[in-house]
Amino acid sequence: MSLLQLREKVLGSDWPTLTFRLEGIVCAFNSRLGLVVLDDGTSTDLLELPSLPPDLRAGDPVIIKGDGCVVSRGPFAIRLGTAPLLDIDGTHARLSASGDVFLREGMHPLRVEWFNGNAGTTLNLEYQGEGVPRQKVPVKSLWHGNGGPGELKPGLEYQAYEVDGMLMLPDFSLLEPRKRGVVPELDVSVRSRPEMAALVFNGFLQIPKTGRYTFHMTSDDGARLFVADTAATCDIERDGRTRSFAPESLASALDAAVVNRWVRFEGSVNFAAKVGDYLELDVTGSSRTFHVIVADDTGLDPVTLLHKRVSVVGLKKELGLVALDKSQLRILSDGRDKEKVLSQVVEIRRLQRDEAAKPYRAEIQGVVTMVTPNSLVLQDATGGVFVHYRTPKAGNSPHPMELWKIEGRTGAGDFAPVIHSERVTCIGNSPLPMAVQPIRQQLASGSLDAEMVELEGVVITVSNSEINLLTRGGKAVVRHNWLYPLPTEDMSLEKRASLVGSVVKLRGVYRAIWDEQTGNVQSAVLMLGNASMSVSEPASGAPFSEPLTRASDLLQFTSHPSALRRVRIKGQLLHARPPELFLFDGVSGFRGIAGEDQTLVPGDEVEISGFPQLGGPSPELLDAKARKVGHAPLPAPAKVPYWNLPDAKLDSTLVEIEATLLSDTVRQDERSLEMRAGSNRFVATIRSDKSMPQSIELDSILRLTGVYISGTADRALANSDPFEMRLSGTESIVVVKRGPWWTKRHTIGVITMLSMGLVLAASWVTLLRRTVTRRTNELAAEIEEREMIERHRAMEKERSRMAKDLHDELGSGITVAGLLSSLMKNPEVTEEQKEDYLDQLSELCCTLVTGLDEIVWAVNPRYDSVADLAGYFSLYAERFLKLAGLECRLTIDEAITKDPLDSRTRHEIFLAFKEALNNIVRHSGARTVHLTIEVATGNLKISLADDGTGFDQSVDLPGSDGLLNMKERIKTLGGTFTIESKPQEGTTVQFEISLKRTQI
Repeated sequence: MSLLQLREKVLGSDWPTLTFRLEGIVCAFNSRLGLVVLDDGTSTDLLELPSLPPDLRAGDPVIIKGDGCVVSRGPFAIRLGTAPLLDIDGTHARLSASGDVFLREGMHPLRVEWFNGNAGTTLNLEYQGEGVPRQKVPVKSLWHGNGGPGELKPGLEYQAYEVDGMLMLPDFSLLEPRKRGVVPELDVSVRSRPEMAALVFNGFLQIPKTGRYTFHMTSDDGARLFVADTAATCDIERDGRTRSFAPESLASALDAAVVNRWVRFEGSVNFAAKVGDYLELDVTGSSRTFHVIVADDTGLDPVTLLHKRVSVVGLKKELGLVALDKSQLRILSDGRDKEKVLSQVVEIRRLQRDEAAKPYRAEIQGVVTMVTPNSLVLQDATGGVFVHYRTPKAGNSPHPMELWKIEGRTGAGDFAPVIHSERVTCIGNSPLPMAVQPIRQQLASGSLDAEMVELEGVVITVSNSEINLLTRGGKAVVRHNWLYPLPTEDMSLEKRASLVGSVVKLRGVYRAIWDEQTGNVQSAVLMLGNASMSVSEPASGAPFSEPLTRASDLLQFTSHPSALRRVRIKGQLLHARPPELFLFDGVSGFRGIAGEDQTLVPGDEVEISGFPQLGGPSPELLDAKARKVGHAPLPAPAKVPYWNLPDAKLDSTLVEIEATLLSDTVRQDERSLEMRAGSNRFVATIRSDKSMPQSIELDSILRLTGVYISGTADRALANSDPFEMRLSGTESIVVVKRGPWWTKRHTIGVITMLSMGLVLAASWVTLLRRTVTRRTNELAAEIEEREMIERHRAMEKERSRMAKDLHDELGSGITVAGLLSSLMKNPEVTEEQKEDYLDQLSELCCTLVTGLDEIVWAVNPRYDSVADLAGYFSLYAERFLKLAGLECRLTIDEAITKDPLDSRTRHEIFLAFKEALNNIVRHSGARTVHLTIEVATGNLKISLADDGTGFDQSVDLPGSDGLLNMKERIKTLGGTFTIESKPQEGTTVQFEISLKRTQI
């Protein structure tokens, strides 16, 4: 049997059981999938076998035999005993299936696959055959093992799987079993869980007698049964000769009809996706795109293949090219001499303007679709491109339907990238590429520029400059240009006029029309190069001769599309706003777009003829012609509650809706009422009439009767109202409840006035704040200046005090020292007198040093604290009293503070303190002096108590100026001076000074 005969056998609905012998050469094979590409001289085909020889090589001659083998069609290959005998896959209730197979006596491989979703669990297998009545497959007929003699054991091996979210049998090769084991028979109770579980049973079935057997399987959810007859085998017959089987080259469009051949094809991958266990690719060559299937996708990543140039070796079939695995898919280099060469039009069309202007090198092969004096249009399998080209010699210019190769550089072009040719070569002839029928979005974007297109539509108007068409996607305008002449250019006026209403097909090279400054494409306006026209259906002279139909019938499926054929509908006019007519045929509403003025009023019964346009909320007749056939009262409106809004089924019907008035505006001769019904907002429009009330209070509840107009998809994208209403007259508006006098408009006015007042107040506050800030800065500057003057004055005062102290303390002493020195130099002074003068001078020097130390201590900032003052007073008192032979006892508060004291305060306190010590030494006659220094309640307290003779404070003593000086000094510091003394009881002198005052 040849491969052609085998293919004819399997092209039926049944799976035949055949005995055959095939001989041929192996082109390629895949042992994992059991696939082999075989060429027997008559044809080349892909076969699927149970197994292949382990030492099989490409080029080997083989013999494939089948004896009672079940042959079936697979997705890509002819299956020789590998298809399931029974297949009831999917999620379903209890379902049964039967199948026949010829089996010889002995052991046959058996495999059962089953899964359960969320319902019941059923799996039963029965068979019947030669001398065997229908029965459940006996347990004694089921075996498992390696299949060798004496190695089989009773029962079947099973694997249990879990299949979450599956609706059909999974690919078990991609799953890991949850458990495995051996069962005596088909037993679904061994599954790992009750639901979303699957089982695979493997083993052997013992057939008692050769013959045809019928198997019956019942399953709840998917199941498959495989019973291999082991009759399909592949044997190698090597004779020592080496055979090579090189693939044919599939390069040009003329090779597209080649099928069942082992071929090679090169191109770019434009689509790559994994589908199930195989890989799907779209590979585009110079003039054609082929669908490529890689049966074994192991080691292939679709992402890395996309946009790569590849070489594919595979079997050319009607569905495309079938490659077995990655060894037959090779990625080619993107560049030539490290320069990127564009070999497909799609690569050029993807370039941005700045990229195309670089430029890139291009080598394109395609069909010439249009020629002008300075350019041509070339189209390959991926698209079309303009080529700037001038014929070097007369008579050698390109012509449409020629196959040319263009070499050159890319350019930015006016609208899309172009090629500036450097070398051109005519290869031969080729038919024009298949014309694309553009959809509405393609007409609007100009994306088909330079490609062959075909527009089918009804001629609305035709003139010397343009043809207006009504296509299935909407209206389109084809313009005239001297390079793009219309196919009606040479027609007479009468013949052009006869085209109106005709269904025509315009075919040519698409040329977009755009704004040269902005680059924006004029939507659905184009030119056609090398244009031709075919009249599919001449215009009908009687537009009302078509049979009557209903608007609702246009929405039903029909075998003949009616978008480009006139239809006639009878209905009643509900509302007219030229050129739109809204009609009702007794069942549903529809619209008509009249091509001429109509003198019709609501209530007229009319017949309307036009071309149906579907896809909107209701059918629409374009280029409609209407004639009045009667008049009747309008039908009762449908009362629609707000909770049923919006509803596209109400489009072009008469409805009654109660809603709240939000605004009332008049524009030219039309009045617009903005309404709210529940959460829906809509607009009701009515022609402005003097008989209508001038205004209606806002928030009034109105009952409106009019035509419901549902929003289109474009309006929905624009976030506009979902519907609107058209009202016919004043009787269409009934005020159910008037709104309050105080309306939102009044509230908004008051709020606006208050807002303006707040704005003015805020402005005044801002101005006042700026004034206060400026004045504050000025005062701060003045205060800083005054502080500087005060600091300068205090500094001058301190300097004066220091000068006075130096003069008082040191000046007189230095004068005395000078006199003593002079006396010591006088020769008339005796030695004894000189000794006395020298002692006086020494004592004077000690006094001067002590005085200088007191002055330095008073002005040194290191000692500006209460603690430093206490330390200095303690040392001074001990030293001074020790020289006088008096005992000094000290009491210094341990928690004495470190509050600051300026130099003036310290100096004044020290002078008073020194005066008090002098008085004790000179007048008290004391033996012990007790000095106490403490800080309490923010006051510094210094106390000197002696155990001397004391005195009577009520008697003014001569020479008591020292006491007055101490009192005055402490008073100038804001402190208090107290003295307590009694005869023979000693004297206590106390200074108390506020520390807070000294810090100010």
